[in-house]
Amino acid sequence: EGSREFAVCETWGERCIIRGEWKLIVHYEAELKALPEVFPQPYRLREYALKWPLKTLLERVRVEDGVGYELYNLKEDPMETENLAEEERDVLSELRALLDEWVNRHVKPGRDPMLHLERYTQPQPIDYQRL
Repeated sequence: EGSREFAVCETWGERCIIRGEWKLIVHYEAELKALPEVFPQPYRLREYALKWPLKTLLERVRVEDGVGYELYNLKEDPMETENLAEEERDVLSELRALLDEWVNRHVKPGRDPMLHLERYTQPQPIDYQRL
């Protein structure tokens, strides 16, 4: 009692669902289009205080039908360095279905802001976020 089956979070252009040891990040189409401006090449994430070698963000995201996916096993890879979206298709499908079910319960039909982000504020370039 008192524990949840999963947790969902969202920010501009993406949603995330965590269940057990798995974390799925879904990048929606508008965010994928904006990423080159937000993280211009050849920015590497380690330049922003991460301590491990990573590919650029755009190279890490697996894109299918205009949607990007990152899937991580948090138990084996707590730093989220290896995207398993290609290798663990069953886990990806299961988590995506669970996330879609959550969205359908919490967002009015036809009103999902992730599908209409251009109507809302635009993300700022990464340099804007520097202190």
